Amino acid sequence: MTERAVDAVLAAATDHPDLTVTADLTVQRGGVEITVTSYTDLVRVEFESLTDAVRFVRVNEGALETLLAGTVATGLTVAVHIGRSRVALLGTDAAPGPLTRRLVGERTQVSVPGLVQAALPV
Repeated sequence: MTERAVDAVLAAATDHPDLTVTADLTVQRGGVEITVTSYTDLVRVEFESLTDAVRFVRVNEGALETLLAGTVATGLTVAVHIGRSRVALLGTDAAPGPLTRRLVGERTQVSVPGLVQAALPV
């Protein structure tokens, strides 16, 4: 899937609330491979490594804000995984703590244990 197609999907998602997603695909964007799977309103986005996730955020400026806006507008939740570790929930079902709310925002829940596990070598 090309970057243009990914942008089109994100744009369409924000125009159609109460969306259910069925997906099983691998996307390469900004030189980073991302696996996207979903069969409900919970979308799983997986990066192979913490380095890939950081590179994705740096190379694709604004992508997280667009993704978060899309999830809130459509009632979706995105579970961000690095390998097997869930590191964050974005969107409707996210329940941020006070510190996360202050640092990251209202609709983002960060898992510190997940981040630590993802950062440790296997």
